[in-house]
Amino acid sequence: MAGQHGNDTWGECLPGTLTEFSVRAREQRQRVRQRKSLTVAAASVAAVGCCLLAFSYVPGSSAPSPVQPERRALTCVDVLRTVDAFLANTLVPAERERVEQHLSHCPSCQKKYQQRAEEQGLPLAVQRPPREPVGWHVSDQRFPTLASRLY
Repeated sequence: MAGQHGNDTWGECLPGTLTEFSVRAREQRQRVRQRKSLTVAAASVAAVGCCLLAFSYVPGSSAPSPVQPERRALTCVDVLRTVDAFLANTLVPAERERVEQHLSHCPSCQKKYQQRAEEQGLPLAVQRPPREPVGWHVSDQRFPTLASRLY
């Protein structure tokens, strides 16, 4: 008589069995809810990160890479170390250009270079380029279509 169950397969539950079953079921539902919440939170963080990355990208601009140390701005200490090589005109053209750029914006270093050049009897012609408003330059890069409509 396969497939027929008699009354003898059912028996009384031990005390606390049903309570334990309901506690385990409740804990499992809580774990599922927590996993869903964490998944939604992680997806939200990823979406916000992608949006920030997309909005921070400016077409046509190439930001200096932290891997390329020759691209970073020179500090006053770096510039003052090269004073003799600069005045002797033995710097590589790219390095000389970076030093000149620093000197055009730093009156302190420019004064020290001028003093050193006078000591050696050499002329030092580093002039400051005219400064353009930074705000307009940045907004033109961020909104090229708006700039093209305005100008």
